[in-house]
Amino acid sequence: MKYLLDDYISSYTPTLTSLINARSGMRNGGDERMLFVADMKLPSAKKERDAINSVRRFERLLGKRATPKAVLGLLQEANWVHFVCHGRLDDEPFNSSLKLSGGGLTLLDIARANLPNAEFAFLSACHSAEQGPNFALDEALHLAAGMQFCGFRSVVGTMWKLVERDGPFLAGNVYRYLMRDLDEGEVRFKRAAAAVQQAALILREWGDEDPDTGKVMTERWVNLVHIGA
Repeated sequence: MKYLLDDYISSYTPTLTSLINARSGMRNGGDERMLFVADMKLPSAKKERDAINSVRRFERLLGKRATPKAVLGLLQEANWVHFVCHGRLDDEPFNSSLKLSGGGLTLLDIARANLPNAEFAFLSACHSAEQGPNFALDEALHLAAGMQFCGFRSVVGTMWKLVERDGPFLAGNVYRYLMRDLDEGEVRFKRAAAAVQQAALILREWGDEDPDTGKVMTERWVNLVHIGA
């Protein structure tokens, strides 16, 4: 069976204005400052850290060190950030948060911060690109879209719960694609949508097989979604 993902790269935007802003004033890639933030109580966190480190090393905030204040301080200097944690949706979109040590980092916290260098965010948190049941249909401010609104030009999120072993597998393959050699004038984070497509196809082909069907379940390899430029 052939799927849309076999031939097309999918990307979304909450509003046209958000997309225009994400594409304006871009710098050439090649010197990304990267931040990795993780709740090390999660079983997949260490594996995901190791999978990414095998491609490119990030500055790291792990466990108790990853407080909202510490993360916000480093986000002001970082271009890219990768979160491995729980996410929480709220009826008030800007109160939605990423669960860190000592409290939640809300979208309002991020929106109020000065993040002049923000380019790419990967939210390896379950349901980070899912619309809550009490949101209006025209309000696309889930966590991933909110991160774009807060200044990140390109964001990867999840539409539902990640299978534990899929987080490290997908993240490693996304960054492997992102960190390939740049063409002249190319902006690295603009590869993110294609990186998500490639990671999904690799998981479909090489991921652990479902014992009942002998295939990787579709909801596993289509879970990631790209938003922005």
